[in-house]
Amino acid sequence: MPPGPMMPPPPMQAPPMQPQQPPGWQAGPPVWQQASPSWTPPPAQGWAPPPVVVTPPTPVVGDVPAGMPLDLRGAIGLDTASFTDSGDAFSAVAIRVLASVPIARGAYLDVRLPLGFTTDKTTNAVLGNAIVGMHGALAIGATTWLTIGGGFGLPLLSGGTQRENAFGGAQVPNAFWNIHEYMPSIVPLEARVGIEGEAGPVTIRGEIAPVITIPIAGNDQVEVVIMHAVEAQVGHTFAGGLRLQGVALPTFKDVYRGSFAEGDLYQAAMEPFFLVQQPRYFFRAGMMLPLDKRLGPPLVGSFGFRLGFGVRLE
Repeated sequence: MPPGPMMPPPPMQAPPMQPQQPPGWQAGPPVWQQASPSWTPPPAQGWAPPPVVVTPPTPVVGDVPAGMPLDLRGAIGLDTASFTDSGDAFSAVAIRVLASVPIARGAYLDVRLPLGFTTDKTTNAVLGNAIVGMHGALAIGATTWLTIGGGFGLPLLSGGTQRENAFGGAQVPNAFWNIHEYMPSIVPLEARVGIEGEAGPVTIRGEIAPVITIPIAGNDQVEVVIMHAVEAQVGHTFAGGLRLQGVALPTFKDVYRGSFAEGDLYQAAMEPFFLVQQPRYFFRAGMMLPLDKRLGPPLVGSFGFRLGFGVRLE
């Protein structure tokens, strides 16, 4: 059988045209990879996700506001001051047990218990008026702190049972600062406002503390005391500085019962001091120098030594 006519081959077909893709385009993965939960599409060239900004919380050390100076934190300590007159005929020591117990963040319960010892012809001891109060510390800037507080006194010192030389002498070592702690037959009411600021190694402190004494028992005189002081300190862990203080006594022209402050309406003093500040303890030593009469001039009328130390509670 003769072969049939040969069929022509089918015409060549051009391959399907691929769509043009923009520069930088990359093909996605196969379908089996797209179903994988671990697969993420590659980022486009030249693109990066925006950074995530997270504001950290305010750092807190225990329950202490961040940045609070060490000397403003809770502590238990002892503050002592001694005095000897120029003739060595009379000497006195004032001792104060101090506690500042944190009760909330930046808030403290304050307790002070004053004791005193005097020596002239005999040695006398006295228990002063205990002071109970509260104060709070508030930051008013990156390196500035404000403290506001107050308290009242428990009338433990009676003019009828204590010798005048005992409580009168105990008023002297601190140049009448906190004189109401050693005044008999009163209930003292005090307010205290302080400010502290740091600039590099320099620290400046200021304080004002008005006091009103309410008479009880045989006392019938209201007294007013206005204490104020400023300190300049250089250094932090190991520091030195100078304190200037004044005690205004506008009603002490005729103060109730014998007192070294009777008739003295203003007493100024200065105290060069050395300070050690550590997170767990502190130590301070200074020399109290009354600047004017009645206790001054310095090193002629009288002088005293101050020593304070204690442990911190936070």
